Amino acid sequence: MRFKTNKDIGKKGGASSITVDAATGNVERVNFGYQSSFGNQADQWMATLHMGHISHGVGHLLYQIFLALTGLAVAVLSGTGVYLWVKGRQSRLKQRQKLTVKDNSLKRLRETSH
Repeated sequence: MRFKTNKDIGKKGGASSITVDAATGNVERVNFGYQSSFGNQADQWMATLHMGHISHGVGHLLYQIFLALTGLAVAVLSGTGVYLWVKGRQSRLKQRQKLTVKDNSLKRLRETSH
Protein backbone atom coordinates (compact mmCIF):
# COMPACT_ATOMS: atom_id res chain seq x y z
CA MET A 1 0.00 0.00 0.00
CA ARG A 2 1.31 3.45 -0.92
CA PHE A 3 1.18 6.46 1.35
CA LYS A 4 2.53 10.00 1.39
CA THR A 5 4.75 11.54 4.04
CA ASN A 6 5.62 15.20 4.43
CA LYS A 7 9.12 14.41 3.09
CA ASP A 8 7.90 12.84 -0.17
CA ILE A 9 8.36 14.77 -3.40
CA GLY A 10 5.33 16.28 -5.14
CA LYS A 11 1.76 16.84 -4.12
CA LYS A 12 0.00 13.73 -5.44
CA GLY A 13 0.36 10.09 -4.53
CA GLY A 14 3.13 8.89 -2.35
CA ALA A 15 6.60 7.53 -2.78
CA SER A 16 6.45 5.60 0.47
CA SER A 17 4.92 2.15 0.78
CA ILE A 18 4.09 -0.65 3.18
CA THR A 19 4.18 -4.30 2.11
CA VAL A 20 1.73 -6.51 4.03
CA ASP A 21 1.53 -10.30 3.88
CA ALA A 22 -2.00 -11.04 2.62
CA ALA A 23 -2.24 -14.36 4.50
CA THR A 24 -1.05 -13.25 7.92
CA GLY A 25 -1.58 -9.48 7.85
CA ASN A 26 1.97 -8.94 9.09
CA VAL A 27 3.89 -5.90 7.88
CA GLU A 28 6.81 -7.27 5.87
CA ARG A 29 8.46 -4.07 4.71
CA VAL A 30 8.16 -0.29 5.05
CA ASN A 31 9.80 1.87 2.37
CA PHE A 32 10.05 5.62 2.80
CA GLY A 33 10.46 7.56 -0.46
CA TYR A 34 12.94 10.03 1.00
CA GLN A 35 15.21 7.12 2.01
CA SER A 36 15.26 5.64 -1.51
CA SER A 37 18.36 5.28 -3.63
CA PHE A 38 19.55 8.23 -5.73
CA GLY A 39 18.13 6.65 -8.89
CA ASN A 40 14.67 6.20 -7.37
CA GLN A 41 14.66 9.76 -6.04
CA ALA A 42 15.73 11.10 -9.45
CA ASP A 43 12.91 9.09 -11.02
CA GLN A 44 10.42 10.52 -8.52
CA TRP A 45 11.58 14.07 -9.29
CA MET A 46 11.33 13.55 -13.05
CA ALA A 47 7.85 12.02 -12.81
CA THR A 48 6.68 14.82 -10.49
CA LEU A 49 8.04 17.55 -12.76
CA HIS A 50 6.70 15.85 -15.88
CA MET A 51 3.18 15.59 -14.46
CA GLY A 52 3.28 19.12 -13.05
CA HIS A 53 2.67 17.98 -9.46
CA ILE A 54 5.45 20.04 -7.97
CA SER A 55 3.69 22.23 -5.39
CA HIS A 56 0.43 23.72 -4.12
CA GLY A 57 -1.26 27.08 -4.58
CA VAL A 58 0.56 29.97 -6.26
CA GLY A 59 3.74 27.95 -6.82
CA HIS A 60 1.76 25.33 -8.71
CA LEU A 61 0.04 27.98 -10.82
CA LEU A 62 3.36 29.65 -11.66
CA TYR A 63 4.86 26.26 -12.60
CA GLN A 64 1.87 25.49 -14.85
CA ILE A 65 2.21 28.91 -16.54
CA PHE A 66 5.95 28.27 -17.01
CA LEU A 67 5.20 24.88 -18.61
CA ALA A 68 2.60 26.42 -20.92
CA LEU A 69 4.96 29.20 -22.02
CA THR A 70 7.77 26.70 -22.60
CA GLY A 71 5.45 24.58 -24.74
CA LEU A 72 4.39 27.62 -26.75
CA ALA A 73 8.02 28.66 -27.21
CA VAL A 74 8.88 25.22 -28.63
CA ALA A 75 5.95 25.41 -31.04
CA VAL A 76 6.78 28.97 -32.16
CA LEU A 77 10.47 28.19 -32.63
CA SER A 78 9.61 25.08 -34.64
CA GLY A 79 7.19 27.02 -36.83
CA THR A 80 9.58 29.89 -37.46
CA GLY A 81 12.38 27.44 -38.23
CA VAL A 82 10.30 25.75 -40.91
CA TYR A 83 9.18 29.14 -42.27
CA LEU A 84 12.77 30.42 -42.54
CA TRP A 85 13.90 27.18 -44.17
CA VAL A 86 11.11 27.39 -46.78
CA LYS A 87 11.89 31.06 -47.51
CA GLY A 88 15.60 30.30 -47.86
CA ARG A 89 14.89 27.34 -50.11
CA GLN A 90 12.65 29.44 -52.35
CA SER A 91 15.36 32.08 -52.56
CA ARG A 92 17.99 29.49 -53.46
CA LEU A 93 15.73 27.97 -56.14
CA LYS A 94 15.06 31.42 -57.67
CA GLN A 95 18.78 32.18 -57.68
CA ARG A 96 19.53 28.82 -59.32
CA GLN A 97 16.84 29.49 -61.94
CA LYS A 98 18.33 32.91 -62.75
CA LEU A 99 21.79 31.35 -63.14
CA THR A 100 20.40 28.67 -65.44
CA VAL A 101 18.62 31.25 -67.62
CA LYS A 102 21.79 33.39 -67.73
CA ASP A 103 23.92 30.36 -68.70
CA ASN A 104 21.47 29.41 -71.45
CA SER A 105 21.51 32.99 -72.79
CA LEU A 106 25.31 33.03 -72.86
CA LYS A 107 25.40 29.69 -74.68
CA ARG A 108 23.00 31.00 -77.33
CA LEU A 109 25.09 34.14 -77.81
CA ARG A 110 28.24 32.11 -78.25
CA GLU A 111 26.55 29.78 -80.74
CA THR A 112 25.22 32.64 -82.84
CA SER A 113 28.49 34.60 -82.82
CA HIS A 114 30.54 31.71 -84.26
